[in-house]
Amino acid sequence: MNQTFGSFVRQKRMEQGLSLRGLAARLDLSPVYMSNIETGRKPAPARENLDNPYCFSVGGVGVKIEFAEGGPSLQETLTAFLIRQKSGL
Repeated sequence: MNQTFGSFVRQKRMEQGLSLRGLAARLDLSPVYMSNIETGRKPAPARENLDNPYCFSVGGVGVKIEFAEGGPSLQETLTAFLIRQKSGL
């Protein structure tokens, strides 16, 4: 079974020990919207719908995303970032 964006986000949130409300607050989203993403009632936000799809802040950490042809996917990049955060690197 393919993993959805919402189930991926939920899995990583839970691995980090974050509540849904806690993650929503860090991302400046409503808990209802975050829940709707995680449960698949809302799709992942499209890049066109973000204020700045390349830079944002998560819990005081600046995040910059760059898209490259043939590069790692957003899911791979986010997974690597969360693993580094969890290990303290």
